[in-house]
Amino acid sequence: MSMFRNWHFIVTFCLACSLFGQGLIAQTLEEDVVELNRLGKKYQMAWEKADQQPQEFVQIVREYASDVQTMKSIYQKYRTEIETKTDLGKRMQSVGKTATLGFGAFQEGASEFAAKFNERYAAIQERIRQNAQEAEASEIPGHYRSALRELETAEWMITILVAFNGDKDAAAIKLSSEVTTLKEQLLQAEKALAEKTKRVPVAPLEKYTGSDLDSLRQQVEQAWKKAHAKDKVLKVVFNHAEWKTNRLSRWNGATNEWQHVDKSSLELSVVVEKDAQNAQVYAAFVNRDNQTQAITVGVDTKGSHFVVDEFNKKELGL
Repeated sequence: MSMFRNWHFIVTFCLACSLFGQGLIAQTLEEDVVELNRLGKKYQMAWEKADQQPQEFVQIVREYASDVQTMKSIYQKYRTEIETKTDLGKRMQSVGKTATLGFGAFQEGASEFAAKFNERYAAIQERIRQNAQEAEASEIPGHYRSALRELETAEWMITILVAFNGDKDAAAIKLSSEVTTLKEQLLQAEKALAEKTKRVPVAPLEKYTGSDLDSLRQQVEQAWKKAHAKDKVLKVVFNHAEWKTNRLSRWNGATNEWQHVDKSSLELSVVVEKDAQNAQVYAAFVNRDNQTQAITVGVDTKGSHFVVDEFNKKELGL
């Protein structure tokens, strides 16, 4: 049985019109022509929006019944001309084909969607199950985000079902209740795993022993103060012992030549006062071009995606 019960679809459609005079009547005729063309294009391309613009597609489905009635009304308006096959009737019959083809394409897409609904919904459920298993096995809560995104697709499918079949559709009500329950379970599981795997901040300790340590520390302090003038830097800690080196060759299409990259970076921590008792620890980087030995300092980490740890000053020996 099809998932969609109430199509109210016009299988065939012929249009004609009668031009009884000029002015308002002629204008109304042209408006009807424009409307038929609009409807045809709207429904011809509708299913492309299902993936690209899913929320807009929902609105199209919700307007479907009303648009069908508009099409019927235009037909009734010019029915006499259609049956007598006047020149204008032939013109409108030609115009009407655009709308007919559009609605036909929409019906074909809807029939395919209905036929594959159960299979597609089951596949989503399986991916959700796999994401949840992977989250627990790897102890990475982020996999629950993938499961929740899959659930959003399921909710969208149910929304389309309701838009076609109406608010009393028993299958849609059952599926929606299941999705609501599953969403609550996923959110709870995500929260529990996040708590279980919560990162425990560790106070930064000096590990770098390079001969350039003092010089680099001074450069970082200066760069931070310049970029974040209101901050009170309490100390700069080089809590990573080794530089990370990146060597690669990249073709530059603009200049038609290779760019040979040879750079190293050293991550460190900048401790900034938060208030009288507490301090915040930000990441920063020293970058070295190994070909020129030029040094740059990366201090644009504040306010970005980098984690900011907070400690009581006593924990940091301050």
